Amino acid sequence: MAIDGRDGETVVGQVVFVDDKNDLAFIVVPEMETRTALRFRPEQRYDERLMGASLTYTGFPSHHDLLTIRGYIAALEHEMLVTNMFGWFGSSGSGVFDQQGRLVGIVSGIDIGNFGIRIPLESIVWVAPISQIDLEMLRIRIITSQEPQTTNAFPGARAPRRGGLRD
Repeated sequence: MAIDGRDGETVVGQVVFVDDKNDLAFIVVPEMETRTALRFRPEQRYDERLMGASLTYTGFPSHHDLLTIRGYIAALEHEMLVTNMFGWFGSSGSGVFDQQGRLVGIVSGIDIGNFGIRIPLESIVWVAPISQIDLEMLRIRIITSQEPQTTNAFPGARAPRRGGLRD
């Protein structure tokens, strides 16, 4: 997986954990010059004590760059967190954090209610809770992963020449 930073920085990350049931995947990424890593501190609860918890996520919805959204947990349904946060296409995959800096989950989907009108009036952001995955297996896979390498191009075979002048 190629991860883009700022100013043309690109690194190659290694997928170390996939959980299809909870719509989560984890990628180990080498240190980047244009990004600062957060310490992995997962929220391990998934019960009524989470109701009303204040949340924040920062993402890249629509054409926005690192837009920060705040809200709270409104319900626990279908083993997901239902939040009242604003959501827009492109937010999926954003980490959702509580006020203590714990990773609560990942933005997974957005419901948009339009009541027959073609503009979104309300949105419900579904968050895949981090507490629903096997955290011990995730830790083992992160620890045993190979160190990804930094690159300025995607790995793989060169594209075939299609004629024309030489580069």
